[in-house]
Amino acid sequence: NARIFSMALVCACCFFATVGYAVLLRDMLEPIVDSIAKPPEGMGGGPTLARNAAMLVVVLCISPLTTWKNLTALRNVSAASMASVLTVGLCVAYRSIECQLGVVGENDENGS
Repeated sequence: NARIFSMALVCACCFFATVGYAVLLRDMLEPIVDSIAKPPEGMGGGPTLARNAAMLVVVLCISPLTTWKNLTALRNVSAASMASVLTVGLCVAYRSIECQLGVVGENDENGS
């Protein structure tokens, strides 16, 4: 019984981690998707069909890489994953510095 419970707990954790990853990914892809497919007026930061489709495509491309029995299959994509983490870190740092210096972008209405 304890083994089944622990397996269910691991599956639940993996499922919720995937959901969290997908939501974060959709938010990060929002500017790119919105520049390609303009969202309807009044959508703001909410989900649109184009944003959800982009999230689904990326999740479907990445998820199979995590289902191998051992992780040696990931050795070919490790450099790409480190580059993507570095890119996200640089984007966050750039935006943080931009906000701290008070630089107002063209999309910022109130200057924050």
